[in-house]
Amino acid sequence: MSFLQSALGVVALLGIAWLASEQRRAIHWRPVWSGIVLAMVLALAIRWVPGVSSAVAAIRTGQAPCAAGCETALMVASRMVAIPP
Repeated sequence: MSFLQSALGVVALLGIAWLASEQRRAIHWRPVWSGIVLAMVLALAIRWVPGVSSAVAAIRTGQAPCAAGCETALMVASRMVAIPP
């Protein structure tokens, strides 16, 4: 039910913006729909793909999403390019 309410809200906001526009024929709809589809794909990824939700939460809180893995990757990379530790 909340999905339908959200979709109705998006359609209502698009309708209000279209009605308030002075040059309705000048609206380029492809970027509008591309942005909506991109937002939906991101929302679905956050909801259903394992790890994406925790990565977004870590970014939001300012924590590194790969706390232990980053040190290992840095150590391996430093040995590959001969950077002293």
